[in-house]
Amino acid sequence: MLPIEAEIHLKALTLFGNITRANKTSVEWRLTERQLQLKTHTSKSWFIEIKKICLKYDLPDCQNFLTYPLGKFQWKNLITRKIYTYWREKINENSEGYSSLQHIACAYKIKTIHPILTTNTSNCRDINRIPIRTKVATGNYILQSNRAKFNKCEVSATCKICNKEDETIEHFLISCIHLEPDREKLLKVIQLDGALQFLEYYKEEGGFFNKVNKDGELPLLVLLNEHSKQRDKSEKLETQTANIAAYLMKNTTTEILDKDGNSPLHVAAEAGLVKIIEALIICGATSSKQNKKGRTALHVCLEKPKSNIAEVVSKLMDSENPPVELEISDRTPLYLATDLYKRYYMHDYNCTKEMMKLQSLVVEVLIQHGANPNSHNRSNIPLLSAVKAGDIDTVSLLLQKGALADVTNEKGQSAIHVLFSEMPHISKDAEMILLQLLIDNGISVNASDDEGESALIVAVERYEDRNRSAMEIGRNLLQAGADPSVGNCLQSVLDNSELCKKTEWFLELLQKELTQIFILEMVLTY
Repeated sequence: MLPIEAEIHLKALTLFGNITRANKTSVEWRLTERQLQLKTHTSKSWFIEIKKICLKYDLPDCQNFLTYPLGKFQWKNLITRKIYTYWREKINENSEGYSSLQHIACAYKIKTIHPILTTNTSNCRDINRIPIRTKVATGNYILQSNRAKFNKCEVSATCKICNKEDETIEHFLISCIHLEPDREKLLKVIQLDGALQFLEYYKEEGGFFNKVNKDGELPLLVLLNEHSKQRDKSEKLETQTANIAAYLMKNTTTEILDKDGNSPLHVAAEAGLVKIIEALIICGATSSKQNKKGRTALHVCLEKPKSNIAEVVSKLMDSENPPVELEISDRTPLYLATDLYKRYYMHDYNCTKEMMKLQSLVVEVLIQHGANPNSHNRSNIPLLSAVKAGDIDTVSLLLQKGALADVTNEKGQSAIHVLFSEMPHISKDAEMILLQLLIDNGISVNASDDEGESALIVAVERYEDRNRSAMEIGRNLLQAGADPSVGNCLQSVLDNSELCKKTEWFLELLQKELTQIFILEMVLTY
């Protein structure tokens, strides 16, 4: 919206432009020429006022336009641009001198309504709210604390809504309990533009950020929890939230924890908010901080992985003393990383091979920051977890980084036992590659579990489930030095449900006193 003076000048210059384009024999054109040549600057002539207006808006001498008139649209664009520029710069400059406007976004834009003056509808009720809104924004709204000062404390300063604290602007906007429902609704839709400036002003006026809501949460946790629920995950919104989070982190004097002991970094890591994680770490947040369940931000993000889990883990590793070796509930971060595929699949049934690739990236990041592939208990072993998932890249990476191929779990099972004891969800090609990787890295093919079964026994027992793929597997184990006599392999062959109907054939073989190796080879090639 232009000031009235600017509107009058715009209309006057528009009329002058029409005169310059008129026929030079017309009365208007000849009168304009005469007045501009004869009248002095002190004259009250309308044409001299036009000359002054041209000087004000830095336009060329108006007499030039009589000689070289501009087209209609050229003239309109010229005067509009000059007038708009002049008033925009003047109003923006003058607004800096008004104390009541210093905390409002005063970027004056012509033909753009200021957000404070906008309404959702043309309803009279909405329009009547505009004066109240502007008074609150400019600090001219009279609160109970103001009335108490004006009346020499003859009027109570206590808030009439909650009757608990003095009604100051801070109390009215932030603390009044009875206004909390309306405040929460506004927070869900309010734009973050200008929020940082408001917080800076609030702090300058003596405000502090240690107040908690009804759930016992400080402003920073409220901000992060609300942002994590937002569907809009645009880069601009996350950047704004990160800047505000950093400011609150620096200016909150108490420890910021929710009722479960989660820090802001826990909340940001679980939601996969990379920019916010980065901002919090720069402000001193550490990923080694544990909640009441003993979990760090690193554990939390790995237990509920998002699609950007690799980037989240990488950012958490930038903090001081990342907890790469911390074991929570018998699980290290490295073990959780090798179990990502399974955990992601629980939340997204459309999980593809891309998540498997992502899993190996996370494992690599952890190892680069000091995670030891051999630091684990016997229940949750990273190598066995990767083998169980059929993750060739992760198994190869762990073995390259020094993971012991001969490691066994609490049941005494080696990686080969685990590979063949699960249901056959892994392809034959993947099985063969994994088996060869383990053999090449020195795994003992004759190791027996706590039940006395060797890897060869497990492979034979699973023959029915794996169909004829066991033939090649059996040969590879035998070539690697597997001993059929370890763990009574012949009895396992006889107990196989696929071959239980072939007893006459086995008796015939036994009568011929064939060796156990020959029997096994015959079975696997039958």
